[in-house]
This record gives sequence, C-alpha cells and structure tokens, in this order.
Amino acid sequence: AIAWSVLDRRRLEYERLWAWLQYGARILLAAELLSYGLDKVMPLQFGVLAPSRAIMPFGFGNRMGVLWGFMETSRIYTMFAGAAETLGGVLLLFPRLVTLGALIAFGCMLNVFVLNIAYDVPVKIFSFHLALLAVLILVPALPRLADLLVRARPAGAIERAPLIDGGRRDALLMYATLGVFAIYAGYTVVGGLRGLAGRSSYADPTAPLYGIWRVESFEPRHSAPGSVPDDKRWQWLAIDSTASGAIVYMDGVEQPVALSYDPAQRVLALYRSREGAYEARFTMTPTRADDSILDGDLGGDPIRIRIVRVPIQVTEQGIHLIKEHAY
Repeated sequence: AIAWSVLDRRRLEYERLWAWLQYGARILLAAELLSYGLDKVMPLQFGVLAPSRAIMPFGFGNRMGVLWGFMETSRIYTMFAGAAETLGGVLLLFPRLVTLGALIAFGCMLNVFVLNIAYDVPVKIFSFHLALLAVLILVPALPRLADLLVRARPAGAIERAPLIDGGRRDALLMYATLGVFAIYAGYTVVGGLRGLAGRSSYADPTAPLYGIWRVESFEPRHSAPGSVPDDKRWQWLAIDSTASGAIVYMDGVEQPVALSYDPAQRVLALYRSREGAYEARFTMTPTRADDSILDGDLGGDPIRIRIVRVPIQVTEQGIHLIKEHAY
C-alpha cells in the first residue's frame, strides 16, 4: 500500500478499484453465507439431537458441545438461522439490494462470532472476518444510514462507480454472477443431501430401536449380578441410528459403539466403534411396547439384560404456542 501510494501519488481517486473491491467482498461473503445457511436449512451442519448426546450429563460436556446440543434440539431455530444467512447471501448478489443484504449479513455474522467466542467454537477469527466484510460493503451506505436512522433526515441514493462501463457489460456481469451462484447453490444442496444420506452414524429417529434405554436388570449367567464391576455393568443403552449408539456403564463412562440390527431375526450386535472389537450379540424379545429382554453373550459370556425405553424429554415435549406452566 505504501509503495502504491508513492508510485501513483498523482492519482486522487480509485473509484473503479473500490467498486471491484466491493464486488469481490460481496462475492466472497455471499458464498460463505449461502454455504453455511443452506447447511442449516437442510439441516446438515446441525442434525438431530442424538440419544448418545442427550444421555450425557450436562456438566460433563464442553462449551462447544452445549452449543451443538442447543442447535440440535430445535430444528425450527436452526432452519430460521440458516434462512437468515441464506437471505443475506442472496441479497448481496443484486446491486440494488446490497445494503439490505449487508445489514442482514452483519447481524447474522456478529451473532455467530459472539456465539463462537462464548462457546469456544474454533472458527472465531473467520466469523469475525465475515462480519468485517459486511462492514466493508456497508461503508458507502453509512452516511445515508446515519441520516435515515440517527438524524431522521431523507437519505439520497448511493452513487456507485461502474465495474466495467455502467451499462450492458455491467448487467451481463451481474447475470453471469447470478448464474454461477445458482449452480453453486444447487451443487451445495445436492452435495449436502448426499452427505446427509451417507452418514450412517447420523442420528436417525426412524431407526427401529432409536432412543434411550434404561437397563433394569443385568444378569450374567456365570456369576452373580453384584459381582460384575461397575466399569463392565451397563446403566444405559443409547441407539442413534441403525449403525451407531453408545453404552453408559455404572461408573458413568460412556462408550461409543457401532451396531447392526436385523429386524427379521431380532438380532442386535454391538461393536466398540473406536477399536473395531466385538462387544456383544443379542436376541431381542419385546415384552411390552417399550420393554425388551436381550439374551445373548457379552464378550463371550452368556447374559440376560432387560431394557426399558425412556422418553427424551428435551425433544419429545413438543412446541406450545400458549403454555400456562413454564415446566
């Protein structure tokens, strides 16, 4: 910047360069807003609150996990936040709507930045840069916004320098930009949906055994129930999908597991997902609607386990527009 100022010291303005800088900032910010926004609308960035996350004691998690659980609990809010980001990104693509788009983008990105700071999410600097890009785009409109919102005066039109010639070529550039972004948005949606369908470990409420199961009895065949140490005896079984879940032992340790379930044979097999080692294989016999007996072997030892499904209150209580009692 210093060298440029010295070598080109006779030049008094850079209106065309400033216009291209604004254009580049709009394209970059719009791309990021559409990417993050569409990921929330589908939703992909935040999915469904998995039983294995819901079962973990609140105080045992980290700040980022708390934020993710908060977003996963309410799909409505997640989609609303994504729709706001997407709207800001779309408006930035139209020259007459740039100021409105930048205002929405700044509000969204400032909120994301504060959330990242407050919940220790490791994209703090990047989200701050996106908020600053929105401010950069707003610079030409700041005096007029001050007239309108602070001084209560009429606000005149913003005179923007042309990118090329201010006529047909500028219009063609805008249409080309819109076309590229339409392809980009379509690619993002298709890729996101494919990724969503391909994530077997993703929480799936339609899975046959989805939910949290409390262990009512744990009866090894070759030893007394009380002789099994707490780090081996089950307390909870959480099933997230047809392929993943978690076991919580009596000592409070949670063990992620991979699983498979054959509905026809009612055979449930569990594996330690991190080590890939065999954990257990059971035949599942329902006794009531949410009550089942698991007969099989655990680490090679015969065992019978009775499990009862319990509701996940935070996601199953529904939404009430009018609610007389807070809890």
